[in-house]
Amino acid sequence: MAAPCCQALYTTPAYSSINLSASEFWTDGQRVHGLYPNDGGLRLCKCGAYFLLKDAEKVDFIQEAKPIAPEGWENIKSTWWTRFRGKQTKEQVLAFYDTRPIEEIKAEQKAKVIPPPTQFVKDQELAQVIHDCFGEQEVLIVARRRYWRYLNDPFREIYREHRNKDQSSFPIFEPTELQISNMTALLELLLQTSQTNDPFEVIELFRELGKFNEAKSRLDQVEDQKNVLFKIMSELIEEKTIGPARFRY
Repeated sequence: MAAPCCQALYTTPAYSSINLSASEFWTDGQRVHGLYPNDGGLRLCKCGAYFLLKDAEKVDFIQEAKPIAPEGWENIKSTWWTRFRGKQTKEQVLAFYDTRPIEEIKAEQKAKVIPPPTQFVKDQELAQVIHDCFGEQEVLIVARRRYWRYLNDPFREIYREHRNKDQSSFPIFEPTELQISNMTALLELLLQTSQTNDPFEVIELFRELGKFNEAKSRLDQVEDQKNVLFKIMSELIEEKTIGPARFRY
């Protein structure tokens, strides 16, 4: 793909299917040990600019190279006895392996120039992204969303310990000035754009900021009341709980 800032070329994996499983799901959108990236596609270009994967131009698709055929594959027999013993047949080798001469394969690999993978932005670098991307709304939303979850991470440890001892209550959540500032800025960005299709994200931000009336008003407008988050949000708002909460789908 070509970065939208300077057209530099990068590669990124192409997924044939998506598995959204994770060991933990949280109301702020955090997924712990998820099987699919939850980073919003935020990347750093070599020119110093930040961009989102969705904005990069797809210019080519690199097929995954087949493994080199096992030595002596030409002599493999395709008999019923071969199949009975669970051995590979010649037809299977031809279908799933590269059977060209090894010299030809190595020459092609040497001549092929594959662009480097895109550079992931670490959680510790998000504050710098926010500072550098003033005015770049979509990048700011992704950066502030990730920063919100990152700043909530220390509380998750407190939450786990508390819930292991007491399943009937929640630990006290006291957001720092930095957390409040970031959540407020993210909420303002989401309210003035159409970049979010998730009404629960706005509700969650209002709730974590202690603005329960606004959160309840937004929740009342949600049509999908069968969503598991609708019930969870209703209970958390009713109990005036402001911290992120863990839940199960």
